[in-house]
Amino acid sequence: MSDLDLIRQLGDLLGRPLEEIPEDRFERHIQAKNVRDWASQDLIKRDSYAVAKDGTVIGLFLAPVTSQRLFDFPFQQFRHLRHLHLSLVNLASFEFLRGLKELTSLDLSANHISDWSFLRELTGLTSLDLSYNSISDGVFLCELKGLTLLYLRNNSISDWSFLHELKGLTSLDLSYNSISDGSF
Repeated sequence: MSDLDLIRQLGDLLGRPLEEIPEDRFERHIQAKNVRDWASQDLIKRDSYAVAKDGTVIGLFLAPVTSQRLFDFPFQQFRHLRHLHLSLVNLASFEFLRGLKELTSLDLSANHISDWSFLRELTGLTSLDLSYNSISDGVFLCELKGLTLLYLRNNSISDWSFLHELKGLTSLDLSYNSISDGSF
């Protein structure tokens, strides 16, 4: 099954079509989000995907999904997916992400995930947004040595010692957490 067949299947599953956007626009969306430019015209606000020149899907942005519809979708068949935005999708598990080895950018904000073990296998990640997830301990992030951007805004983190392992970070958002010790 081709990536575009998978996109059509995903649209059917969601009951709404996904819009194809240029690869460079998807990249600009990632950049605008990373610098928190919420007024940028490049921010994507609806279900969309980006296709590389070879016809493979490299970016996928899904607006809120309020059911378990995505749980059985074969995301791992997007073998070249680099950017994935699944904010507010309300799934019980994200284990299906384990096979997406080429991911470099992942947004799972506002999902209230309890088991983060699947992230250990996504060692190619450079940008990760886990804001609004009720995270109390970030030790599960220690294996993601390639992270340069990490957003953990509005969680329940009180101990940030795990950050010592993430030496490549250039951007970090820990605002609205329970951190009491300011030494790092």
